[in-house]
Amino acid sequence: MVKVYFSKSFKPLCEVETSEDPDWDYARNKQVLLKDALVEYSTSSFDAPITTPVGVLHGGNRDFSWQGLLVGPVGNAIYKVLDAIYYRPLDSQELKPVRVIAGRDAARYLYADEHERPYEVEIVVRTKKGRCLVKASASRPSIFAPLFAFYDMESGVRAPFSIVRGSNAMEVEPEGMSLKLNVRGFSSVIDINQELDWVYKLGDGFRAIRDGKVFFVRHVRRVSAPVALISEEGAINVEIPLDKLRFKRIDYKARSKLEVLRKELSKRVKGEVPQQVIDAIVLRVDRLLSFGVPSGSILVPEAGSMWFRRVWARDLIEGLRWNLLTYTKVLDLSEWLVKLVRNLISMAYYHRGLRVFVDKGDYVSDAVPQLISLSAKLYQLTRYEKLVKEALKLASTACKLLKSGEGFSGCKVRDGLVLSKANSSWMDVLYEVEGTKWPLRLPWGWRAKFSSEDLFALVEVNALFVEGLDSLLNAMRGTGLKGGEEIRELRDELVEGYKKWFYAEDSLPPLTVEPSTGARDWTPSSASITALALLKNSVYGVNEISKAWGHVEEM
Repeated sequence: MVKVYFSKSFKPLCEVETSEDPDWDYARNKQVLLKDALVEYSTSSFDAPITTPVGVLHGGNRDFSWQGLLVGPVGNAIYKVLDAIYYRPLDSQELKPVRVIAGRDAARYLYADEHERPYEVEIVVRTKKGRCLVKASASRPSIFAPLFAFYDMESGVRAPFSIVRGSNAMEVEPEGMSLKLNVRGFSSVIDINQELDWVYKLGDGFRAIRDGKVFFVRHVRRVSAPVALISEEGAINVEIPLDKLRFKRIDYKARSKLEVLRKELSKRVKGEVPQQVIDAIVLRVDRLLSFGVPSGSILVPEAGSMWFRRVWARDLIEGLRWNLLTYTKVLDLSEWLVKLVRNLISMAYYHRGLRVFVDKGDYVSDAVPQLISLSAKLYQLTRYEKLVKEALKLASTACKLLKSGEGFSGCKVRDGLVLSKANSSWMDVLYEVEGTKWPLRLPWGWRAKFSSEDLFALVEVNALFVEGLDSLLNAMRGTGLKGGEEIRELRDELVEGYKKWFYAEDSLPPLTVEPSTGARDWTPSSASITALALLKNSVYGVNEISKAWGHVEEM
């Protein structure tokens, strides 16, 4: 059971039980996740005590090998530096977990000791100018044991580390990593020199079938507890200096906006919706502000947590698009959003498209049309005319290159279709069978005719291009800007191409088309449903969408 409520300073909080759930091989365990720009700390809500030379210490369990304290991207790497922070009060030997109360960047782990006295530890993460901070604050004088785990998480390489002790401080430096940890706040140190092989029962999310059942692939990683730190004040601070870190925060005025949102929602529904539902909505808006890693001086929302801590072009633009009204109308972040979108337009223009990680990796086919659409929609909300001018420049160049044969963002136009690699959109998985890598999107039976390097017409990409160009043309009418003939021409060509190759009366459109052979894959897919929604009015009427809906329900 998770309960949502608000602190006195109007911070949305989740109160979580401390039990584990073995259903689906522990997939339903409750996870606590704290984020702030470059730093992320996460554990399960379940307490996982360890026996040490200084007694039994407590801390949240780690189900995923990516849990603990992550920092990054730093120097193009994502580092894990701590597996957890463990603790107990100096005047107690036994603790019973009671509950966990988690916010966006802080969590309180609540216990009762053997005398039924309350004890709690709050973990706070923060990214500031030139450094990341993690603070553990207990309600009584305590002993702390940081579990060090220095890993480059994408390579899996573990780094040895050294500790230099000072007066009530120590510096922990891993080899080969562009960071170090400064630990302060303790009054004395006890050497415990403990090594643990921690079992992460959810691994990194991958599963395998064993004896007809689905199980997570466990990971085992070595973690180190070299010292226990005694703090009479009940707190330790871990600082990670990052000299070049400079950015402008976007959450400084969010609290007042969230309070207004909660009151407005409660007023509108007038008791028709439970307060817990309203509070959950406000909680989701608050958590949106935890997304954003520094890129230069601006925060750019990353794809997610753990192995998704990087900025992925597709995830970034889709996230901005679907949260457009929340960012502009609820959180009043139009200035930040306009700057970010203009930066993306500039990068797409100069790099002739967008890649998986914006400017790195393979080209992606679905990001540029969404960026054009996002720019037009953001203009409609802000009336910032430069958005349309710059999107027009990008779209005009893209249209010319798409038709010239040179291509743009890995795409080319032939026969009225946008063609791209099969794994260039959101169904991007390549799997290997018998030594052959094959796009998950394509039927296995097509491998005799085609290569994974061939270009195909993807239904959602073609729909996104039509929708994006339509949105830009509509925005241009509002500005009085001239030009855009090549945009109109390509838009009309793509509509006709879609009708020829994808349109099917009374059914969903095919997922993928190869026009030189006429091959079509009619596998029902969410991508086909997306195309229906995007092309309402430009290709499909309401009646046509209604007729196709029966096939959606069958899925």
